[in-house]
Amino acid sequence: MNIRILLIIVIVVLSHNVSQAQDISTIKYNAEYHNDSWSQNKLGLAYENGDGVEKNTNLAFSWFKRAANNGYMYAYYNLGRHYQYGFSVSIDMEKALYWYEKAASANHAYSNVILGYWYLNGNNVQKNLFKAASYFKDAAFQGDAEGMARYGYCYACGYGVRQDSARALLWIDRAIENESHLAYYLKGTMYKNGLGVQKNEKKAYLNYLIGSSYNNAVCQNYCGLCLINGIGTEKDTIKAFEYFEKSANNGYVYGQLNLASAYKYGEGVSKDLPKAFYWFKKAAEQNNTSALNSLAYCYALGEGTPVNFEIALSTIEYAISLSPDDPNLYDSKGEILWLKGSKKAAKKMWEKVNLIDSQYYKENDTELNKYITGNQ
Repeated sequence: MNIRILLIIVIVVLSHNVSQAQDISTIKYNAEYHNDSWSQNKLGLAYENGDGVEKNTNLAFSWFKRAANNGYMYAYYNLGRHYQYGFSVSIDMEKALYWYEKAASANHAYSNVILGYWYLNGNNVQKNLFKAASYFKDAAFQGDAEGMARYGYCYACGYGVRQDSARALLWIDRAIENESHLAYYLKGTMYKNGLGVQKNEKKAYLNYLIGSSYNNAVCQNYCGLCLINGIGTEKDTIKAFEYFEKSANNGYVYGQLNLASAYKYGEGVSKDLPKAFYWFKKAAEQNNTSALNSLAYCYALGEGTPVNFEIALSTIEYAISLSPDDPNLYDSKGEILWLKGSKKAAKKMWEKVNLIDSQYYKENDTELNKYITGNQ
């Protein structure tokens, strides 16, 4: 490399580092001595990400708290994140809800999206479709593209609002204009299931395909599902696997689950139980109960990992703690106990399943369930 060019690069890098240090110094000064809320929140983000300072999530939290005490909207949201994900503090969904609600009341658009999603699915709050639609509406009118997409989907499904296909497409198309790639998934799902529009599987697949071209993990997963089932396109398990792999690598939990299943059953790829185990574990790290259930069976059956009933049981028990009303999880715990040889404990667990859902074993007609219900 030319020595002159090398010197120029070194000077540019050094100048950038000096400028960054000066910026952090100014932010610190304004945060501390001028009690400036913008600077306090900015300093919190710097400490959270190690941007110009040594990473320290405890200091990040304390600066967000100071900015919040000064009424700064974005600090409310950042405190909500810390309580939701346990950054520097213990996970506390009630406190996360409190701060997200404060942020939403101050017109923070993405906090409205988060709360809308929580109320839509009953995550951390009691399910309330009217509240979900209201939060999405606020986000949409504040210009948030995801809020627009989800508000449109509420109209498609009649979630908290009267079903209205024209308004559904209006808001979803507006979200697409505002570069929401999630909107392609929602529009595709409308066509796939005939929600507010005439069912059209080809249009569904096309929308998923467009969303996938923008590297949207949800759309990639649904492209895989269309290809593996021949929905709106020719069945192609190899291409399906490729889309599941893209979705999984982009961190989408259901993409990871479908990729794990592809490896487990050899769909579109050679059967590989260690890789199946790896992806079930990756999905389980996101606290997905289906993934935790599958992971528990991997440990119980020795699929891709050595048999370990202790880990299998602790895994399924953790899944139950996340979803205590799901009979599938108690049934799985019973089967794992049975495989372990603890037949009395297994039967007690299956009795509990019957208490939760008396129809469960009648509708799940397996050989084991026949044994359980005394039909064999």
